[in-house]
Amino acid sequence: MPARKIPKQYGIRNPHKMTKWEKRRVSRDVARREQRKKRARALIRRGEKPRTALKKAGSKPLPQPLTMSKQGIVGENLVLLDGKKQVRIPLWHDSMSLQGVYRVGKKTITVRFGGRWPGYNKQVKLYKLENGHESVIEDFGSQAFFWALPDLGHMYLPKELRGTGLAPKIASRADRHVRNQQGKNAFSLSEFRSRLFDETFTRIGYKRSMVGSGIWVYEKSGRVKKTADMEKFHSIEAIDPKTGKVKEYVFPVKKKKKE
Repeated sequence: MPARKIPKQYGIRNPHKMTKWEKRRVSRDVARREQRKKRARALIRRGEKPRTALKKAGSKPLPQPLTMSKQGIVGENLVLLDGKKQVRIPLWHDSMSLQGVYRVGKKTITVRFGGRWPGYNKQVKLYKLENGHESVIEDFGSQAFFWALPDLGHMYLPKELRGTGLAPKIASRADRHVRNQQGKNAFSLSEFRSRLFDETFTRIGYKRSMVGSGIWVYEKSGRVKKTADMEKFHSIEAIDPKTGKVKEYVFPVKKKKKE
């Protein structure tokens, strides 16, 4: 396979050192990408604008953070704006603290961190927000997005949310939390893991190396801010209403009141 056809996100420089599984995966991805471009070019010839053509050719909506309101935190809720509509989201739900809110197409997804049982690894989960009520997305054993920290190798994202750019955002958040506590992070995966893992971890700066037969090790090190600790801070990505730019809002985590 010619080296020029290998997408950069795979981190593979020499195609001759690829396994047969990697060659199949890359060939399939390149074919899909070329097919999408071909469909987009056909739509442009018919008079469509380039952006509209790419959307119609199969591109998925990117995750968009909501707008921060003037009130900010009111009691035990975070007040955000979805267009002109005011949305109140509890800082705690299902024993998990709020760490992000994103609009993906017509869905509003909340990102939460925590765990019900003391002594167990903490988790990152996605919830679906509808009419002011949150419910975990039922998929893969009722875990919409599951990470048993500090091992970031346990991840599942439903198909309808793949390709939207949501995985790298949450992966980066979880990664910073782990490195805040132990300075660096490393975990291993088998070569039969899906391409979602490769794309996600290489995009957020992990280096990949093979150890043993079919086992890949992903490593990353470096300093992070203290506010990356999800046990101590809510770190919410939202649009600043004054500038219109995305900004990270940080609030200290307060212990949940006993119900």
